[in-house]
Amino acid sequence: MRFPRLIFGFIIALLVWQIGANAQAQEVDSTTIETALERLNSTKKQEDKHELEDAATWTLYGAVEVNWIRPTLATPRNTVSGDVTNRLDWSLSPRISLGADMNGYTFLTSYQFFSTVGDNSSLAGRAHLDEHFLDFDVKGESPTLRDGPGGLWVLGLRLAYFGTSIHPFASNSEHIRNDFAGIGPRLGFGGSWTFASTGLQVFARADGSFLAGIDVVFADDHDRNDPSSQALGAQSNPLEEKNAACLVTGHVEAGVAWSHRFEETELRLAGGYEFEWWRFFAPTIKEPLQPSVTIGNDIWLRARGIFVRCEYHF
Repeated sequence: MRFPRLIFGFIIALLVWQIGANAQAQEVDSTTIETALERLNSTKKQEDKHELEDAATWTLYGAVEVNWIRPTLATPRNTVSGDVTNRLDWSLSPRISLGADMNGYTFLTSYQFFSTVGDNSSLAGRAHLDEHFLDFDVKGESPTLRDGPGGLWVLGLRLAYFGTSIHPFASNSEHIRNDFAGIGPRLGFGGSWTFASTGLQVFARADGSFLAGIDVVFADDHDRNDPSSQALGAQSNPLEEKNAACLVTGHVEAGVAWSHRFEETELRLAGGYEFEWWRFFAPTIKEPLQPSVTIGNDIWLRARGIFVRCEYHF
């Protein structure tokens, strides 16, 4: 009888031990799960914190660009002389940009100025051109140091002023001037290929704008040197007229850039070839005292040249 009791007691003890082991294992599993959940929640909180910090972090952006370009300006003059084409002189055109980067987007303001003159053999006179562009843009661009292809887009608002004038050498010839100020949307895009190991990049970009505004045209055919002379055009016949007008612009560039990232900043140097085109549309104007003589008010410009650009993110 003792042997079966021993066996029975052993079985009971084994069952009690098994129940205790299972309970301990469940407790350990519960603790492990709770620890894992706490770690997961902690990691998630840290990631959310980093995302919030990144979303709230702004870095400054600055760029200086210098363009060396030569424009050709065509100004339809009047029914007597026909179109006048002026090949203007080479000149510098600086562009300055300031803004801020946030999560891959750049918000910037840019100002560009250009002024040049040139002689015209067919008119025997001097032509002058002034351009002022003020841009407010949002730009999205692929990381400059990521290997392979990349893209760029620009969406913004442009304010522009340009003035053209023709001053004939002959004292009794007509002086014509156009002044235009307008505002309108600006859109651009581009592509690139980056060699990350060297920091080099080849790129091409294009942008355009459509501006609506007011044009003021002034024409005067009096003899500026000798108002009392009896030469043709000696009688002053000034004309000043305001009209609604529009300006369409286009710009294309291609070049090579080099980028280098420091601890918290990035430097980018670029240079290449560029081509600019714009067309100005405005009503044809008739001279008050000579209705048969009209002043064509459409103007177009083509310009080509080279550029160098320095960009800094800090």
